[in-house]
Amino acid sequence: MYCVRVGIFPEWHKTLFRLKMRSKKLSGLLKVRSFATAQFKAKYAKFQPELETVDPKAPADFITKFQRIQNRDTTKISDAEITGACSMNIGAGSDTTSISLSSVIFNLLKYPRTLARLREEIREYEAKGLISDPVKFAEAQKMPYLQAVVKEGLRMHPATGLPLGRVVPAEGATLAGQYFPPGVRNSCLLSLISPLLL
Repeated sequence: MYCVRVGIFPEWHKTLFRLKMRSKKLSGLLKVRSFATAQFKAKYAKFQPELETVDPKAPADFITKFQRIQNRDTTKISDAEITGACSMNIGAGSDTTSISLSSVIFNLLKYPRTLARLREEIREYEAKGLISDPVKFAEAQKMPYLQAVVKEGLRMHPATGLPLGRVVPAEGATLAGQYFPPGVRNSCLLSLISPLLL
């Protein structure tokens, strides 16, 4: 509720935040922070014994990457900074990811023809051996219709509360067949409209 209010009325932030801090009612944020701290501690305990056996170039999650950096040079990143990054990933990352996935799934169910075409692309890539199970990020990036579906889902219901405005450059720009003159301010989400879905 706090974020909703200050998102609409940012001038209330200073006053409301001060009152919340005094009343210790920032329970949601504190829960995210304590969860992130617990995850970091558990990962840290597991990381130390594995240091000698794990390939430093092997793929890793954020905490492990930060721990590798810290292990090489303790001045580069502190435990508090790692916990802060974890809190941000859990709080902001999970929220925007769930909103984006919900939008994509909702719109696929709303437009069965699009869902059928996406399934067709998946079957085709699977038959050619171009995707694994589960599908890797690099493989998904090479699937044009899947990428179009994801971008359209993001356009239809952006996960971020910010408009991410852009100014059209001096030469002007054409986005999705629409010309925009120099200096015009618009949302970068316009550039996500995919011609594959039209």
